[in-house]
Amino acid sequence: MKINYIFMILAIGLSCGSYYFAMKTTRLMNHGHKVEAKVIELSKGSVTNSKGRSSIVYHPVFEYIISGKTYTQVSRVGTNPSTFDVGEKTNLYIDPENPSRFISDAFVDKWGIPGVLAFISLVFFLISYFIGRNSGGVKSLHLNGKGRFNRILAEVTTVTKKENNVYWFEASWTDPVTSRNHIFYINDYYQATEVLTGKKIEVFMNPENYAEYYPLSNQAPKAA
Repeated sequence: MKINYIFMILAIGLSCGSYYFAMKTTRLMNHGHKVEAKVIELSKGSVTNSKGRSSIVYHPVFEYIISGKTYTQVSRVGTNPSTFDVGEKTNLYIDPENPSRFISDAFVDKWGIPGVLAFISLVFFLISYFIGRNSGGVKSLHLNGKGRFNRILAEVTTVTKKENNVYWFEASWTDPVTSRNHIFYINDYYQATEVLTGKKIEVFMNPENYAEYYPLSNQAPKAA
């Protein structure tokens, strides 16, 4: 499987994860019990980064009342510096089926996980796009009088000698995005000593009409 497709699959998976957590938060905010809670303490925890370094984070401990019963719960979200101060009051959205499950009014609590997943997904989409665009030597530029063309690298597959020592040849290129193979038929632009089977040559190709192409030579339209 091409590496750009792997990044694309990862991006789609992360997008689905972001959507799932965003919808989960939205449902809890729309259908949960909204109550006022007080931060009674900050529970110290730690997180470890990819380099194995640990850092301290603070999880607010909330106290709130549901149906006459007092609950004391530690937030699953820890930050440094702390999002809340001891004694501060805030709103919580409580799961009606599980009073111990909640999210606070803090932005990072509500949208932190969906936001992080969405950002990583965007990064993977961009990586997939640029790998797909560049894996076949694709570059885009404007040709005078012709519009925007892609400059690609095609591999010579056949060289044929014609009259007056003119050499015709075929070159093949596979679109990295669609995986479709294209054959270019070219003559008069190169000498046999310059074109050998297996050699890569540059070709201007109209991305809207693959049948329109020019070898990258003095006879091709000039780049703007």
